[in-house]
Amino acid sequence: MQTTLDLKKLYEKDEHLWLIENARLLREGHLDLADIEHIAETLEEMGKRDLREILSRMRVLNSHLLEWNYQKDRRGNSWNYTITELRIHKIHPERV
Repeated sequence: MQTTLDLKKLYEKDEHLWLIENARLLREGHLDLADIEHIAETLEEMGKRDLREILSRMRVLNSHLLEWNYQKDRRGNSWNYTITELRIHKIHPERV
């Protein structure tokens, strides 16, 4: 079984293995052995990354919706595809 010190070294060398090992420890209830500091840091980074991604997609969607409404003569399949894709598949993945 990995120790906390080993996990902190593993975090720097192999993040995927570090994630797998910490998930196993948490599922088994070994909170004392898990790398809590890096787990919290990773969760915060994931939350920030996901928020940036959602905001970016919303900006693209809003831009295309404005173009669709105010530049009717320039409507094309590309805008239609992007609007549909972002509305249904990206912003609401549970609908896929």
